[in-house]
Amino acid sequence: MCDGCGRFLCALCDVELSGQHFCAPCLETGQRKRTLTQLETRRVLYDNIALALAILPVLSCFLFPVTSPLAIAVAIWGWRKPSSLLPRTRVRFVLAILIGLLGLGLSIAWWITIFAS
Repeated sequence: MCDGCGRFLCALCDVELSGQHFCAPCLETGQRKRTLTQLETRRVLYDNIALALAILPVLSCFLFPVTSPLAIAVAIWGWRKPSSLLPRTRVRFVLAILIGLLGLGLSIAWWITIFAS
């Protein structure tokens, strides 16, 4: 029987995946809806996005007020998302949050000095 829909399968239609048996339509649906993680071929690397949003504004101080909160938000949002297909640590998320907080603090201090004078 198919573990996805319960249909009876012949030996030709049976596809075994991690000890479970599926029919072709259930495999296609599982890949399209991303419910079968064994069939994933790529993932969004939120840690790289968050770190890039935190580091790239170093080139221009005017981008810090926009990209620092975005870097922190992406790091927090992507924290529990599946990372790479290969095992990775959350060091990049931590770095993105720290650099984002630093950039946010610097931009707030910069705006205070501009409007105070």
